[in-house]
Amino acid sequence: ASMHQKYPNMRPSPETVRHPDGRFESRVRCTGTVPISYCGSTYNIPMSISMDPHYPHCPPVVLVTPTATMMIKDNHRHVDLQGQCYLPYLSSWAQHSHNLLELCDALVQTFVMDPPVYARTSTSPPPVGPTGGYSQGHEYSRPHDTTQSESSHPYSYSYRPHPRDEKEIELQENREL
Repeated sequence: ASMHQKYPNMRPSPETVRHPDGRFESRVRCTGTVPISYCGSTYNIPMSISMDPHYPHCPPVVLVTPTATMMIKDNHRHVDLQGQCYLPYLSSWAQHSHNLLELCDALVQTFVMDPPVYARTSTSPPPVGPTGGYSQGHEYSRPHDTTQSESSHPYSYSYRPHPRDEKEIELQENREL
């Protein structure tokens, strides 16, 4: 199966990124939703996967992009409050054995266990991360935690492991020795 067949809502498009030094760079970004099953219902998680010119030599930058009706879950193991995703699949990226289809599969497998977004209540502040506008399907509710930061998203051009994954990566590397 191809990514388009398995995840038809994830669509590629060209984008131009302006670097802080003023130069421009062309990239490809896939935006859309990946479906997950959670508590007997299907939910569509809005995502953005951005490939820089060095792809596939380096991993893409993966963001959860909540809609205006969603919020990113506080203290999520694999998604920070700005929406950047941290997965072992990304931190162990290898150009000849990793690809976008398997990346989306890894995202689904991770989010089925612990969805990264939930429905905003009427008293919730606006979403923290970039909004995606992909409100297809259900969202689920959870009590709102007002301790969430409201900083803007600092777009990252390189992948770094989530601090919680650093120990996991270190353990994996020690097992391989």
